[in-house]
Amino acid sequence: MPGAYTFFDHTADAGLNIRGDSCEEVFEYAALGMCSLIVDPDTVERKQEIEINISSYSLEELFFQWLKEVLYQINSTGMVFSSLRLKIDEFSGIKGKMYYISAFLYGEKLDIERHEVCNEIKAVTRHILRLKGEKKDWKATVIFDL
Repeated sequence: MPGAYTFFDHTADAGLNIRGDSCEEVFEYAALGMCSLIVDPDTVERKQEIEINISSYSLEELFFQWLKEVLYQINSTGMVFSSLRLKIDEFSGIKGKMYYISAFLYGEKLDIERHEVCNEIKAVTRHILRLKGEKKDWKATVIFDL
């Protein structure tokens, strides 16, 4: 995963540029990058699993909702994550295309004895949020409110 995401500073916030060979890869790297802002993922063991299912009418909105849901899971369960797997499906319906994500997050409860908390993320923002791609060239940018 090295090189899949890079951080940049943004006025009291943290930004993340993500690149991947597929839309799914970008979603994965974005979530893992966000998690690595909170704790070092190398210190997190795969002890528990959480399932997430989300849908949206645009991939960019799905990307935003995905990161919001991962952050919600961190805050509501007290867990931190070190790995995940996900699948994005596309369906056509009466209102047009619908995108659906099914994911599993793997990690454990935050343990202050073992996990050094680096940052507290308050929110995923829409400021300069981007998701673009085709074939094997996908890129995204997101800002986190710290």
